[in-house]
Amino acid sequence: MWRFEEKPFNYLMLGNVVARILVAKLSPSEEHPTRREDSWIGQVELIKDVLESIPLVQDDLNWTCCVWLQQALRALQEQGGNFATVPRIDIGGQVEDAVPSFGNEAMEIIKWRKGIIRQPGDFLQQNMRLG
Repeated sequence: MWRFEEKPFNYLMLGNVVARILVAKLSPSEEHPTRREDSWIGQVELIKDVLESIPLVQDDLNWTCCVWLQQALRALQEQGGNFATVPRIDIGGQVEDAVPSFGNEAMEIIKWRKGIIRQPGDFLQQNMRLG
């Protein structure tokens, strides 16, 4: 059963994360924002609200996590502002094909690297933002 969960986790401890893909950058929070949505906290709340609004389709084999991701990124992009650069991923499109290729490249680099990943900067990162 599909469900939306929001819970903190340490992806460094999972052992199955091989890379990071940048889809948007939040602007630095202002010291005294005039509106809550201008603050970093407000932007995080907006992301959560947008992601919670994506319908979860049950009992349909054609609806997958990839479909949810496509819809989530599109919904974020439609918010504009800091999210205007979020890429659109079309199932079977060029961007979707680039993601597994990048993951395979990252796995090869990790395979030959000595040592363990200790901080987020140790992961290979790809910027997929538009513009």
